[in-house]
Amino acid sequence: ITIQTKHWSKSSYTQSGDKPQALLNQQFVKDCDAAIAIFWTRFGTPTDDYGSGTEEEIELMLKSGKQVFLYFSDKSIPPSSFDSDGYNKVQEFRAKYSDKGLYRTYATNAEFKELFFAHLSQHFLSEKRISEIQAKRTSALKLCCIDDNNDIKEKIITQTFVFNAEHSISSYIGDFQDIINEIEQIKVGGRAVHESTLFPSFNKPLDIEDNEKNSIRGAAEALNIELSDAFFELGNLEHNPYGGNILSGGTIEGTKDEKRKYWLIKDLGNIINTMVKWFPIEKAFNDMTVLKFALQNCGTNIDEDVEVSLTIPKNALLLPKEFPKLQESSMEYIVTYCNVYELFGIDGTAYFNNYESSQKQFIYNASQIDSSFPELTQPDYEERYEDLLENVFFYSVFSDGDNYVVKLTFDYIKHNTIIAFPTILFVKDKPKHISYKITSKHNPKVVEGTLTEI
Repeated sequence: ITIQTKHWSKSSYTQSGDKPQALLNQQFVKDCDAAIAIFWTRFGTPTDDYGSGTEEEIELMLKSGKQVFLYFSDKSIPPSSFDSDGYNKVQEFRAKYSDKGLYRTYATNAEFKELFFAHLSQHFLSEKRISEIQAKRTSALKLCCIDDNNDIKEKIITQTFVFNAEHSISSYIGDFQDIINEIEQIKVGGRAVHESTLFPSFNKPLDIEDNEKNSIRGAAEALNIELSDAFFELGNLEHNPYGGNILSGGTIEGTKDEKRKYWLIKDLGNIINTMVKWFPIEKAFNDMTVLKFALQNCGTNIDEDVEVSLTIPKNALLLPKEFPKLQESSMEYIVTYCNVYELFGIDGTAYFNNYESSQKQFIYNASQIDSSFPELTQPDYEERYEDLLENVFFYSVFSDGDNYVVKLTFDYIKHNTIIAFPTILFVKDKPKHISYKITSKHNPKVVEGTLTEI
């Protein structure tokens, strides 16, 4: 229900050809479904036929069979603001309707608020009005699939799983190449030989460790990237063990370019370490087959407490406990550095919303490891990884003969809205048909349907 308020100060315009009140009546009063009149001590300006324009509007609404909410304020008022003449007219008007049960009185703003809310609810939310509204406004829910182009289809659409761009070998290789190109642009030369002085320095020449060089050379060679002879030259970069505070481990001293080149080479080492851990993850999951589901409301009304039940053959659905096994280092990387919900979740687009938008309170429980303090024992990354998957794929799954029944709830879905499921669903083989049932708060009927390959 939408209530649009109108008032002469905002809903009228200057017009000629009739009396002011008659023009107001024509411009907006006659089109209103209900009137709200509140009197205190002022009665208003008389018109040709009535004691005030307000009285004329009330009588016009009543004669038209429209609803009038009439209130009289009994709040106290400072004597200096009291209009005795207007107040007497208000009392006469009040007495006119005293035996018709058309008005209520109030002594405080809080009391008026309570009365007015109750009266609005009783009038607009009567059983008759609710049945009229429900007959016109209802949800129309159905299950859909999302294809490779993020289009919505009413059939089974499988697609090949690909991790998001933030975590992919190609993105890491791109970063690796970009940093190498940046390093090659920095010219700092080789280390210069200085004659000894009377005051020997505590600083030590700073170079890249041989194992780091070999790791970077090996990665570059694997990617067919040729490194220049001067790639690892750091000029006269030095390490001062006594620089900074006691806990800093010293400082690095040199030119801006020398320092920049050193840290960029260090970044290369970090990327290589990440690629080594990430590659098995991508290799394990890439090219697997997935389904992306969405709930669509084609109706004219919002719906709430929606539960969707999918029936999928057991030989088709791949449960999280059946996911590929990963190396310890890869599980550590996922647990420590990745947002697993982002890895397997379905992002919203211009055509559909993400699952989070349908929840009154969406809490992602897959917390990451707090590495600020070392643990007393070696963390069990396999257990934590499995816990993350359980929190992310939080569908309720039940066994029913040769099928799995997968259930998911949506707190609400607006009309003409599409909401994606929270995550993809992995499948072993493309199912030929998936049946579904949808129950909801505002639709007494159970919606049933079937998605097929055709």
